[in-house]
Amino acid sequence: TPVTPENPEPETPVTPENPEPETPVTPENPEPETPVTPENPEPETPVTPENPEPETPVTPENPEPETP
Repeated sequence: TPVTPENPEPETPVTPENPEPETPVTPENPEPETPVTPENPEPETPVTPENPEPETPVTPENPEPETP
């Protein structure tokens, strides 16, 4: 009875850790073409000031100083 070797089929290639080296590794950023969304997605839009209508005159405490 012949002794069974540890590797009965030396023809079979050993499976490497990376079975498909053809497949590219997926990078962290899969679409570098896509621009990163900035914090302000619409820089064209003006920021709303605290006083949205500076044209409107402020109402004074005495609305009709002309009245005697």
